[in-house]
Amino acid sequence: MESAHCPLQLGDDDLRIVFDVDPDTAARTRDRIAAELEGTPSTIGADAHFSGSAFGRVVRGTGRRWVGLSS
Repeated sequence: MESAHCPLQLGDDDLRIVFDVDPDTAARTRDRIAAELEGTPSTIGADAHFSGSAFGRVVRGTGRRWVGLSS
């Protein structure tokens, strides 16, 4: 499964990373996963690539963004 390598990718579908072997599939997968995560406020996601908190939520405001959970 493709993942988000940088939280900026959640808000910018056109942002491609060299590690995306299939960039179009990666973008669609990120969009689908982000939509699932933002759909329910109690849903928590995990990503090993983001600095700070690996656990957090995807929230929508002006675009999508990753909000890490406090320790």
